[in-house]
Amino acid sequence: QTVIYEDDGVLSDGTSTEFKVRVVSNNSANTPPAYGWRLKLLPPGRTDSEGTGERAVSTPILRNGRIIFASIIPSDNVCGYGGSSWLMEVNADNGGRFTAPTLDANDDGVVDNLDMILIDGEYYPISGRRTGEMIKTPAIVSGDGVEFKYTSGSSGSLRVIAESEGDTELLGRQSWRQFQ
Repeated sequence: QTVIYEDDGVLSDGTSTEFKVRVVSNNSANTPPAYGWRLKLLPPGRTDSEGTGERAVSTPILRNGRIIFASIIPSDNVCGYGGSSWLMEVNADNGGRFTAPTLDANDDGVVDNLDMILIDGEYYPISGRRTGEMIKTPAIVSGDGVEFKYTSGSSGSLRVIAESEGDTELLGRQSWRQFQ
C-alpha cells in the first residue's frame, strides 16, 4: 500500500482539519496479497522540516480486523524531545484503507460520514492523523460503537482520539468441535 494523500483535510462541511491527515491506497478485500502487505513510510533524508525519516518502533495492535500503530518522525535535533507521529489505522487483511470512516477527523467525538475528507471530488475516510509530537502505541477504551485511543506524547501531553470500534462480530468463539 502507498500513501495517496497527506495534507490538511477538507471535510464534508467545507472546514479543514486542524491536523494533517493521511489516506492510504486500497486493495480489494477479496484479493488479499499472496505474501502479506507493507506500507511505505516516509524516507530518511527529506529536505523539508519533517525530520529524519519515519519509523514504526512501538508494538502495533491487532483489533477487530484493524492494525492500529503509531509511527514516529524524530526531529533533526538529537538532544531534543521534538518530532512528530502518525496514528494509523489500516485493514489487517490488506493494509489498505477502509470504506467507512474509522478516525474522528473533525474532533467531535463521533465517527461518522462527517469525518470523510475531499480528494479530487470524492470523499475518503482517513487512515492516519498526525500529531505534533512523538507518541507510542495508544491505550484503548471502548464502548457504544466508539473506541477512544489515549496517547502520551514526548512532551508529556495526553491526547484522546475517537475511532470506530470496527467489526466486533469477529469477537468470541469462532468455531467448536462436538464430541460424541
